[in-house]
Amino acid sequence: MKRIAMLTAVFCLGSAVGAESLTDDQWGETRCDLVSQENREPCMAAHARLGIPSDKTAAAAASALMAVTAAAEPTNGDKPDVAEVARAKKIVADRMKDPASVLFKDVIYIKEKQAVCGSVNAKNSYGAYSGYEQFAVGPGGSVHTFDGDATCYGAEKYACLKRKIADIQAIKENCSSTTPEPMLPGDPKELRARVDKLGEGDGAMSWASQEDAMTWLERNQASTDGEVVKAMVDLCDLMSNRGSKPFAARLAAIEKNAAEKKVRSECGDAREEVEDRD
Repeated sequence: MKRIAMLTAVFCLGSAVGAESLTDDQWGETRCDLVSQENREPCMAAHARLGIPSDKTAAAAASALMAVTAAAEPTNGDKPDVAEVARAKKIVADRMKDPASVLFKDVIYIKEKQAVCGSVNAKNSYGAYSGYEQFAVGPGGSVHTFDGDATCYGAEKYACLKRKIADIQAIKENCSSTTPEPMLPGDPKELRARVDKLGEGDGAMSWASQEDAMTWLERNQASTDGEVVKAMVDLCDLMSNRGSKPFAARLAAIEKNAAEKKVRSECGDAREEVEDRD
């Protein structure tokens, strides 16, 4: 209750009561563009220390940062270069706490970028496997890994998230297809035809396609038009089958806020499906 009272004080127009008592974390729960003029300067200073935009809350900033850290969808890869793959595996294994325990899967060689990409799992300090994470070994032996389940905590949360973003962007740069995918059409009937084609694939869709799907849903969630609702149901079903875990929160928002019950239900099912994925 004390915390709520202090935050309430911040929003009182023309009053700075309680502002000096707020920690950076508490300031991080507010948007500086919404507080009174007297409180704007300390709010913006706290946001600068936290490394988050002044017009976003900490939660929104974290969500925005994590939105770009979805797993990259690799190309099919070129003819394996046995020597390059072996070299890359050794580089990655040597970074692990228990190199002898390392397991690899889905390892591919990208000739045009001289990169080796895949997933790696190894035992941690407790002797247990920690789960597969993506890796890329680029030209010159640069190594980047990304664990989608790893969580950033405390005062270093945003710096940690930025490091994770740098790693996943490097993985995307080295491993993703360079052929851009077509944007989803705005017309609901055309979109449903596109969704049918996307549904024929296996595994997670590319980040771009999932981002397009969620943007379409978010833009149209208030609609009760029959064709739009059908398209949204199809998109939720598509995300259920080919969506990735980082989109769970956005699916949960559609599940909560969509005007039509069938959309809320389908996106709820999709949210449950993607939450269970590695």
